Amino acid sequence: TGFVNFYGTQRIGTASFQGAMSYKVGFHILRNEFEVAALMLLSPLPIPPAFDLLKDKLPPHCKKLSYTAETLIEFIESNRDKASASKCLRKLTNVKGFTKEKTVLKGFLRHKCWKKAIMTLPFHTRNMLVHAYQSYIWNKVASIRIKLFGAEVVAGDLIS
Repeated sequence: TGFVNFYGTQRIGTASFQGAMSYKVGFHILRNEFEVAALMLLSPLPIPPAFDLLKDKLPPHCKKLSYTAETLIEFIESNRDKASASKCLRKLTNVKGFTKEKTVLKGFLRHKCWKKAIMTLPFHTRNMLVHAYQSYIWNKVASIRIKLFGAEVVAGDLIS
């Protein structure tokens, strides 16, 4: 018997508070759907309703996350023109992190084109997003293999 290697969430991405799973963004980049990829990258996951109820009692870093999420949602729900991108970026200036989001917004402001905005991300970041989708596909195929044949070695398996 052997074991099947899977890629972990550090490779594929997790549904974190800060946004879309990496593999979904990579999927849209591969399909040349750059606006969808950019908006997914900019989209925070929904803020739990309890977050609003506890806003006054939250530690400072959580308040910044809430503020950042609200700022990004405001941009996505706007007409997404240069003025709204500029306003969003101004609001995020003093927020630590969110480098990918800020880079895409700056790229959009500079080029007024979602493809060029995505291309302003460093090569290794874009590459990581596409590789996340490849890893996701590997995990899906490996899962199907296990369902069909179990953990036993079968003809066609790579073993060493």
